[in-house]
Amino acid sequence: MKIIFAAILLTAVLAFAQAENTADLIEKGNKAFENFDNNTALSFYDKAVKTDANNCEALWKLARAHVDVGEVAEEKEQEAHYLDAEKFARRAVE
Repeated sequence: MKIIFAAILLTAVLAFAQAENTADLIEKGNKAFENFDNNTALSFYDKAVKTDANNCEALWKLARAHVDVGEVAEEKEQEAHYLDAEKFARRAVE
C-alpha cells in the first residue's frame, strides 16, 4: 500500500514540475518575443511544446513564432515555417 501511495505522490510531483517547467519556458519565450528575438522565442516555445504537447498556449505561441521567423527567412525556408505555423495553430484549437 505504501508503494502505491508513493507512486501516486511521485506522479503528482512530476506532473507539477512539468507544468511549472512549461510555464517557465513559455515565459522565457515571451521575454524573447518582447525583445523581437523571434528565433529564441521559437526555440523556447518549441521546448515548451515538447514538455507538454497539449498546452494550447505553447502551441499557439509556437505557431505565431513560426510566422514571425518565416516573414524574415530566406524564401526557400519560408514555406516550411508557414506550414509548421499552420500545423501548430490547428493543434492549439483542437
